[in-house]
Amino acid sequence: MAEQAIQTPTPNIALINLDELRLVINEMVNSCIEKYIEKNKEDNLFTIDKAAEMLGVDKSTLHRWDKEGTLEKVHIGGKVRIRESDIKRLLGQRKNKALEQ
Repeated sequence: MAEQAIQTPTPNIALINLDELRLVINEMVNSCIEKYIEKNKEDNLFTIDKAAEMLGVDKSTLHRWDKEGTLEKVHIGGKVRIRESDIKRLLGQRKNKALEQ
């Protein structure tokens, strides 16, 4: 009985040189930076203490919400801030819940 060879598809790999790789990485990094700047350009940032005060919650709640994805902490040079847009969104959600009850 003759064994049949199983053929696997050949991966489509493009070979690029080091300069091309650097260019691709540079373009990707610049794109990410531009998106970050655009996302944050008109958003005020508040300290954890101030954000907790504005929302009427404990700082630990903000940390939990960050882990859960409810809000996203912004890290700037070792300091942590909360976006004003996240605070407004959370205040709006809390207001809507209160109106529904």
